[in-house]
Amino acid sequence: MIYYKFRNYEEFKELFGIQYHANGIKSRKNKILLSYIKDKRLLRNAVTSGDFSLLHISSMAELKQKMNERIMNSACADENLPYEVRFKDYVFNSALYRTDDANGICEDGDFRSIRYINMENERVFKMKVGKFYRKIIEECEFGKSLPEQVKTYLCEEITQDWQVYVMGCVPSNHLYVNDNFERIYDSDE
Repeated sequence: MIYYKFRNYEEFKELFGIQYHANGIKSRKNKILLSYIKDKRLLRNAVTSGDFSLLHISSMAELKQKMNERIMNSACADENLPYEVRFKDYVFNSALYRTDDANGICEDGDFRSIRYINMENERVFKMKVGKFYRKIIEECEFGKSLPEQVKTYLCEEITQDWQVYVMGCVPSNHLYVNDNFERIYDSDE
C-alpha cells in the first residue's frame, strides 16, 4: 500500500510508471523510491512522530539527501555512538569506528576504500566504502529501519561520491620515460 498522496493516476505514472527499453525489456521507474514509500514502518513512524516529511519524497536525489541527513541526526542523538566518522561532507557517529586526520583517505591512494581506526584495538584498517557505510547505517536506529533496497542504493551512491572525491584529493602519478627505458625494469634501481 502506498501512503503518498497523488493528484491523479497520470502523476503516479510519471513518477513510477513502466518504461520500455530499446531491447524490448520493460522496467519500473524509481523502483527503489517506490519500495521506500510502500514500507509500512515508514507510515507507522510518521504517525507516531507527527513528521510526515519522509512520505513526500519525489526523486532519488531527494531520497539520498534526506536519508543521509536522518542517518547523521539519528547517530548524533544516540549516546551509544561516541566516535566521529568524517568522510567527504558527512559526519556520522559510530560505536566501533573513527576516522583520523586524513578523513578516510587511504595513504596508498586506493579510491575504492576508506581508512578508519577500529576503536576496539585502536589499529588502522581500510575497508570498501560501501561495506563501511552499510555498517555505519546499521548502527543507528533510523538506519536499522530502512528497507534493504534503500540501504543498497545509499551504499552505491556514497561509493560513487567517495571515488570522485578521493580522485580529486589524491595527486595523480605519471610515468615519465626517457631514452633509458630498461632502467625502469631493473630490480637494483
